[in-house]
Amino acid sequence: KVFGFELVEIESNRYILVNNIENDLPHLIFHNSSKQLLLYLVLVHIFMHGEACQEDILWNFLRNLNIITNNSFQNEYFGDVKQLV
Repeated sequence: KVFGFELVEIESNRYILVNNIENDLPHLIFHNSSKQLLLYLVLVHIFMHGEACQEDILWNFLRNLNIITNNSFQNEYFGDVKQLV
């Protein structure tokens, strides 16, 4: 047990940590959050890959997340992913 977190089983042998601590601090609200979310995903992948990443490895990462497909860089939520990246 860890203070403030709960381990929740979402599927068989799959778990997530849920923060149980409430706060009333002001939170940043982003009006164009889709671009920032995509940027965050790309930057985290690059960082976890060792601060450098080949382009094809990044595209494969985004394919594995079903953000892009082999045929298209268009995404319903993000728009033109290739242009944004």
